[in-house]
Amino acid sequence: MNVRIDELFENLRLVLSVSDLTRILGKDRATVYRWLKKGEVPGVLIDTTWII
Repeated sequence: MNVRIDELFENLRLVLSVSDLTRILGKDRATVYRWLKKGEVPGVLIDTTWII
């Protein structure tokens, strides 16, 4: 099944959490945090919370 990336996010809030992204993409938290730290996923770190 091919799903366009915009279809994955079309009915979601504008701002997502790490938990939201792990559920949407089916990846574990470590992978999502690694992507955030490398800048592969756009996000902002506020104190200890990532905002995606």
